[in-house]
Amino acid sequence: MFLGVAMLTTVGLVNVASAQRPIGTEFRVDTFIVQEQAGQTIVGDEDRRFAAFWSGAGGQDRNGSGTFGQLFDLNTATPTITPTLTNTNTPTATTRTPTPTVTATLTIAATPTDTSPATRTPTSTATATPTRTPTQTLTPTNTATSTSTPRVVHIDIGTATGAPAEQTTLTVSVRTSGLQVAATANDISLDGSAFQVDPARCRSHASGHSILVTQVEPGTARVSVEGGEGSPSLVDGPLYTCTLTITNGAPPGVYPLLNKNILAFDSSGNELKPVAGGDGTIIVSFLLHQCTGDCDANRFVTVPELVLGVRIALGIVPGTSCLAFDRNNDGSVGVDELVDAVDRSLKGCFTQFSHTTARGAGSPSAI
Repeated sequence: MFLGVAMLTTVGLVNVASAQRPIGTEFRVDTFIVQEQAGQTIVGDEDRRFAAFWSGAGGQDRNGSGTFGQLFDLNTATPTITPTLTNTNTPTATTRTPTPTVTATLTIAATPTDTSPATRTPTSTATATPTRTPTQTLTPTNTATSTSTPRVVHIDIGTATGAPAEQTTLTVSVRTSGLQVAATANDISLDGSAFQVDPARCRSHASGHSILVTQVEPGTARVSVEGGEGSPSLVDGPLYTCTLTITNGAPPGVYPLLNKNILAFDSSGNELKPVAGGDGTIIVSFLLHQCTGDCDANRFVTVPELVLGVRIALGIVPGTSCLAFDRNNDGSVGVDELVDAVDRSLKGCFTQFSHTTARGAGSPSAI
């Protein structure tokens, strides 16, 4: 007799001597069929007794996966269930190493006695010892780092150049980082013995924005800019300009302009944080006279810059397109300033001309 293994968990018996003729019908050998049941092994003897083994998942023995078996005697049709299972789990804090060891051992010994003239004493020993020792080490490494960069409002003081006893224009810019900024304030601290700031000659860059300049202490001016009804939010770029007078006795050199007490607010009056600011400088030199019409501050006045100055004088483009034409900082470009720019274009920016209006009218209030 030969035992055939069917798919899944059913078995059938066939008789080899009878050309593989089935003995009886197929029947199920397992009684727990939740999840996967696989890995069948069938052993038996010639006296219609056999053992079936398989592996199963789904907590059949309430302890994970295991190997199970049943013993069948077709003479009595009374199956005997003989499962043997040993599971060993050794978890650690960071590494989980399940080590289930399943050992099923079955020994079937049959010694039938025949009373016919011939005595046959067959002895059949079947031993099935499947051993499975999977070792799995799980080391999960799932690190997610989310870093958000805060949006910062920047107010930066620029660089101005000039010679002693001249005036120069200082530009302060803003970077909103995409925030809705309605108002800003910052202090400009400078050497009061070398420079003077006229509060009346500080102007906001955008029309409709208001500007207020106050003296905090000698040598320090606080400048506040606020959006208006037509343009409530400040935009990136030049925020305001101030005219500085370099005193006659200021020695040549590089002077720092310190940026302090920087503030920014939204349209509801809430303070925006964080804020940052960059310091500026004033370069004083006898060779760096203010050069009318030198829009890009490269010490040369070009024909395109002269054309731009004419367009500013005619009101075609705003004066903020090139502040270098407004030599006296009165908010407009006059004929004398255009003539001065033409002279600078022809003779360079390293000579001071007597017909220019460098100092402007009146004397500024010192801050």
